[in-house]
Amino acid sequence: MVSVQYGHFAGLAAYVLWWVNAAMAVVSLLGIPYVQLKLQPPGIQHVPPAVLLPYIAALTSGAAGGVVCQYGNISARLQVPVIIVSYLEVGAGIAATISVYSIVFSKHYNRSIPTQDLVYQDMILCGPFGQGSFALQALGGVVMKSFGQYNRGVFLTAAAGTTIGYGVYTNAAVQLGKIMDSPAFKVWSTALLLMLLVLWFMNQIFTVKGIITGKLLGLDHGWRWRYLPESVSAGEESKDA
Repeated sequence: MVSVQYGHFAGLAAYVLWWVNAAMAVVSLLGIPYVQLKLQPPGIQHVPPAVLLPYIAALTSGAAGGVVCQYGNISARLQVPVIIVSYLEVGAGIAATISVYSIVFSKHYNRSIPTQDLVYQDMILCGPFGQGSFALQALGGVVMKSFGQYNRGVFLTAAAGTTIGYGVYTNAAVQLGKIMDSPAFKVWSTALLLMLLVLWFMNQIFTVKGIITGKLLGLDHGWRWRYLPESVSAGEESKDA
């Protein structure tokens, strides 16, 4: 546990930082989609997979809530609010993700809308359900313990915790490997982790390349636009005139 290895205050520090992160995730979940709807032009062609990022933030926060409760060695009284808020984040994130998925897939099936330049964003589609799966498994583990210790009312009891407890994809595979003690899932999660590292390095390489060429920043002529021939510049000026 975090508190055993680094002291009791380490768990409390992680607990406080989680609440800060949860507040930012909720603001992102509610605010960023609203701003996007107000500023972006209408039409499904302007709905890239990147719009899922605020929902992934909420799902990641929900998953982190389960991790903090599991390893932070904090009391059940402090765990229960985290669990409830985490489940609310997961519910909101999954529901919003499903609606956006339908839009993104409809855009892909519409052959008249070009999507080749944004194909790299399709990897984002793996994020919500992977994080959501991990969050549900992590929260399910702490619910069965913390609800029994809290034991108040009708919902926050050991009996309800047992029912609720058994209710990014790499994280889900890793967690499944731990829960099932399955060598197959452990090998599969290791392979996924290696693939994730390769993709991360490739992403960094292409990001640097895109910045150097200017393509990533939307520069049609790259960073060399100022070195265009004078005849071309003069022609453009006369055309504008």
